[in-house]
Amino acid sequence: MTPPTAGRSDADLIYRCLDGDATAWDDLIRRYSGLVYSVVYQTGLSADDAADVLQMVSVTLLDHLRDLRDVSRLMPWIARTTYHHALRVAMRNRRHEGMPASLAADPDLEASMADLPGDLSERITALHEQQIVGEAMALLSPRCRELLTALFLSDSPMSYAEAAQHLDVPVGSIGPTRNRCLQRLRALLDTMDF
Repeated sequence: MTPPTAGRSDADLIYRCLDGDATAWDDLIRRYSGLVYSVVYQTGLSADDAADVLQMVSVTLLDHLRDLRDVSRLMPWIARTTYHHALRVAMRNRRHEGMPASLAADPDLEASMADLPGDLSERITALHEQQIVGEAMALLSPRCRELLTALFLSDSPMSYAEAAQHLDVPVGSIGPTRNRCLQRLRALLDTMDF
């Protein structure tokens, strides 16, 4: 049986993918699908187009997985690749709708675009970071998840006294428990190359 890949680093998932582990491939695509959809929706495409772009990005990633030299560049590579595929789909849609496709005149669109626009790049990075933290939070014990959510992630974060009452624990245990939970979260994030 293949070991679960949740909480594994991108490097480990890629290594497992290259070794033929289908579960690792599914997890890698799942990990980055939110990023792909975010980029696609930022370009104004539909849900159907977003699904098409996810498939295109997945095929491109599969074709180039062995060529990836720096795993830390995987997220920006996926974001740029998604952006380029989304632009191509948008241009295709414009041509089908009879609109001028002035962008389509450049056959080397991907080569001519060095990077994503700054504000879009920052939003994509933030969304991806939120996704990774969410994955790591899901791997924590329910008690740690509940405490960290109460203290840091709720719409109105709780004080130690409120959290102690909510969790039915002594107020003096909140600080040490919070520290242990944050250490576990940090360790999980480290294994995920965050």
